Amino acid sequence: ATELPDVFDYAVRRVLVFDRMDTCLIFAKNGFHRRIEIALVVLPDFPSHVWSRVLGQVSGGLRTAFYTAHDANRRGAKLLSKVRRTVPGRFR
Repeated sequence: ATELPDVFDYAVRRVLVFDRMDTCLIFAKNGFHRRIEIALVVLPDFPSHVWSRVLGQVSGGLRTAFYTAHDANRRGAKLLSKVRRTVPGRFR
């Protein structure tokens, strides 16, 4: 008998990266990620099991769209460049 697939056996084509944990948790608690099938993560690596899967799929060549959600301040404005440094290879 084969095992049923685990949620980690699937890829996520979109990732929403936050600069603050509390904002990410608000989206997660609301179920935003389930409605539109998007991974919710915070730099540098929360939750680590999601980040590892996302980085693995990008390294494997799966085209993945990254979006950012941040405060309108200097730290938030640097989020996109941090994502580009963190994620290997090309992404959309």
